[in-house]
Amino acid sequence: MDIFKGNLFSEIVKYKRWGDDIKKTLFKNPDQWDKFQSRFNDVLMEISNNILNLEEKQFSSDETSLYRLKKIFQKRYRKY
Repeated sequence: MDIFKGNLFSEIVKYKRWGDDIKKTLFKNPDQWDKFQSRFNDVLMEISNNILNLEEKQFSSDETSLYRLKKIFQKRYRKY
């Protein structure tokens, strides 16, 4: 999926909700991590790739905004 075809903010919200759902499930059933690990890793790889693609597209035009977006995204997902 290329998240940049749509609204980037809505995609971030979607990933955040998905992460919150996993967190709640694992809080109740910590032994189910194996069930989520592969998908979780795939999503993080997808996010990283999309950020890199955005960097390539936007690097010359608005570097400050790009790095601000990247830092916000990283900060939110490092909590997990």
